Amino acid sequence: MAVTSQNVEKKYCYIYYSKSYRNDDGNPRNNKTRIGKCDSVTGKKIYDDDWREKLEAAGAPADVIDAVAKEIEALIKEDPIPEKDLKLLDSVRSYGTYYFYTEMAKKIGLLPVLQQAFPSKWTNLFNIACYMSVCGDAMMYCEDWLKEITRGSTSYMASQRISELMLSITCEERSDFFTGWVECVNEESFIALDITSISSYSQQTQGVEYGYNRDKEKLPQLNVCLLMGEKTRLPLYEVAYSGSLRDVETLTSTLTQFSVLWPNAVPKIVMDKGFYSAKNINDMLITEGETTKWQYDFLIAVPFTSSYAKNLVLQAKKSIETVENTIITPDGGMFGVHAERCWPNIKQKLHTFVYFNSSIRETEKNELYQYVARLKMEAESSPEGKANQEEYARYLIIRKSSVNPNGYTVNIRQDVIEKELEYCGCMVLVSNYLDDPQEAINIYRAKDRVEKGFDRMKNSIALSRLFARTDVRSQNKIFCAFLALIIESAIDKIMDEKHLHKNYTLEKICWVLSGIKTGVYNGHTLLNPLSKAQAKLLKDFSIDPPTVG
Repeated sequence: MAVTSQNVEKKYCYIYYSKSYRNDDGNPRNNKTRIGKCDSVTGKKIYDDDWREKLEAAGAPADVIDAVAKEIEALIKEDPIPEKDLKLLDSVRSYGTYYFYTEMAKKIGLLPVLQQAFPSKWTNLFNIACYMSVCGDAMMYCEDWLKEITRGSTSYMASQRISELMLSITCEERSDFFTGWVECVNEESFIALDITSISSYSQQTQGVEYGYNRDKEKLPQLNVCLLMGEKTRLPLYEVAYSGSLRDVETLTSTLTQFSVLWPNAVPKIVMDKGFYSAKNINDMLITEGETTKWQYDFLIAVPFTSSYAKNLVLQAKKSIETVENTIITPDGGMFGVHAERCWPNIKQKLHTFVYFNSSIRETEKNELYQYVARLKMEAESSPEGKANQEEYARYLIIRKSSVNPNGYTVNIRQDVIEKELEYCGCMVLVSNYLDDPQEAINIYRAKDRVEKGFDRMKNSIALSRLFARTDVRSQNKIFCAFLALIIESAIDKIMDEKHLHKNYTLEKICWVLSGIKTGVYNGHTLLNPLSKAQAKLLKDFSIDPPTVG
């Protein structure tokens, strides 16, 4: 809040302009600036040139400055000594965060693509995406939030209008957006592919079904598959599937859709072991005449349920721990070897990579030993009934015995422990494109960004639950969350590059920038001065300070 006041100091009566605010730590502060004084002889109010220049620099017309000055004079004319307050602002808007999101969307090219795909809806879609990212509250509060940050009427964003919007977006419009967006991003590096579950309370949505729930919830769900660029770190494409489908069943469908939307693209796909199956590998092969070749460039992890991965580890394990095979990683390094191996039943060879991390093996080995030792102590102290409990029966053999005082013998299943540790610390990757172990592990680890994207989508963007009652609304709410994720991912990339994560989270950035406010002076919108923290943040993101709301 901004006010003016008078204060007598010695023989002069000074006029002050005061502004209250909160600092970066949230503590209340007050800036008090002298803007003039009263003439000691005539009592005339004399205003400093600096004060007038600041208002002029902020964009206030001369008549507004004069009007404000006259209002101050009129207020203090009757009683020049006691302190009086004058509210200079008719209204205040927390403009900074919305401005920040808008400028980020312009920088990455999102707004032009959105505008082209949704000529009459893009503004509302963008506003909803911003709301989902910044607030993450129920849609019924979106209108109130927009009224706090924008000028003019926002009645069209009432809860009913949002529901109508969610029903009006078509598959064709979303496809137009995805086509334009991928062309805009122009991702030339690898594309990470992953899938997550989104639980739903609705029983009426067609795609909501029970299946493997990654959040361990006893709720029906949709599965959302996400493609994210490795280099740009921006989400490229999302598609929702029935909740009962497994990861391996979605791969071919997703890649087929990708090929239809972008027929000239040759994606390089990075996948975790959830997408691995012999069928999926074979489906990435195409036959042209008598020649069989790979349809996509890919890098995929192979689980140890596959004999292919087991055999690779057994062949590499004896000679993997050498200086020549050392792989440099941020968390202490590992060993890795490369070999070309034939894929079963075809002539094409694959580049195979076996990695071994001795630190991970020792950590997991110690944890397992301690866990089994604790189970053994508990079973020996109170053996009754534990032989039939799963956690004890897995690692222990508990039998009745007349030799021991407690009537039982407890032995450890050494074969189970050895089998569990057999591939501990090991990982197998296969690729038809890469041949360097260091490059392969770097690319695969960068896939974690898509998992972070899912985490943001389900937590900060509040998409861990779906309450939509129709399939169309569910699909379009996920699409709006996808738009929010694009902006958040762009912000996160710059935060990494500028090392802002040391001092900021996205939530704190939004909180600091929300302090950038606009005020209406007699019908004219002016911008309050920026704090040092606000100016620095905008500079870090290469965004020019706003001029007027």
